[in-house]
Amino acid sequence: MVPMPIVRLVLKGDITKLEADFFNSYRDGDRVFYMSATDSKGNFQFVDDEVRASWSPNWAQANAVFETQLDDDLSLTSYKNNMFFIWDGNHKFFCLENLY
Repeated sequence: MVPMPIVRLVLKGDITKLEADFFNSYRDGDRVFYMSATDSKGNFQFVDDEVRASWSPNWAQANAVFETQLDDDLSLTSYKNNMFFIWDGNHKFFCLENLY
């Protein structure tokens, strides 16, 4: 995971290409997943003690390892205590609805 200093806005051509990809239902090829630091409405969700208390011991342990890995790389520390959202790139209705 590498932070991107500049992320361009979605262009109309991007949306047109995506619509064409979905013309026959799902996109051809391998599944694509996108990771985002925001939910579908553009909101950030932070991991606090209340969120951690709802996790199983296994999930809490995995998160502790992840947070330690973030600590080890100064360029990634801005991701600490943030919830991430994974989007299935083949979900045409959600994808197109949220790009407009």
